[in-house]
Amino acid sequence: MNKREWSGMTKYLSFIAIPLFILLLFIGQGIGLFDPRFFPSFSDVWKSYASMLNDGSLLRGFEYSLMRITCATLVAVFISLAVAITIILYKPIRYLVEPLTSSFRFIPVTAMYPILILWVGIGETMKIAFITIALLFYFLPTILLQVNEVEKSLIETALTLGASKFDLVAKVIMPAMLPSLLSSLGMMYGIGWTYVIVAEIVNAGYGLGHIMNIAQSRGRLDMVFAVLFAIVLFSFVFDKGWNIFVQKLFPWKFKISGGIE
Repeated sequence: MNKREWSGMTKYLSFIAIPLFILLLFIGQGIGLFDPRFFPSFSDVWKSYASMLNDGSLLRGFEYSLMRITCATLVAVFISLAVAITIILYKPIRYLVEPLTSSFRFIPVTAMYPILILWVGIGETMKIAFITIALLFYFLPTILLQVNEVEKSLIETALTLGASKFDLVAKVIMPAMLPSLLSSLGMMYGIGWTYVIVAEIVNAGYGLGHIMNIAQSRGRLDMVFAVLFAIVLFSFVFDKGWNIFVQKLFPWKFKISGGIE
């Protein structure tokens, strides 16, 4: 099997991974491998999923959770780009920022939750701020790495031609890192789903995390699994669709690199 045939096969494997996993779970449940008290039957999960779709609670929860993730992502992108551009324009600042961003990975994000409650209360601001901080811990170091990966020859050529610092940022560095930036942006949504569930535990009212919290308190594991299934399904479709969008937008980038990993 040559490399091209293997590459084509791996694309199909990525699409059947989730159905195959569900099939294995179904088989395990059929042979009594899982305790029904802790792992509800697929029929119960499907009934809960269909019920929440019919009464609109699932779509409403999606709407609120997705809104919170999107707002937090936009804020995190704005802050990350502002920091990256400042570092490009004023290089000494790099030596102040990079040690801080390197230390982010040692900070447990969930530890910020009670602190934010004390600072800004339990309203919508706290939820978006918490998700924003969580995304910043991942996104800011990624942006700084992408800035460093811009080809030095492009920067040197622009400077030789008399480009100012602002021209260098706007016409060279930002266009060069835009494909990787958009690719990382799609990944941020996946990370966002991880933390929006935590953010919606307290005083949410609406959201998938709120639904899961209420279902857990009532012992409705079928509803919990139904929400998890909805999140996985949406994330899978979104991830594949976003990657295709980015590849179509920048074919010159991903034909060379072989696609988005």
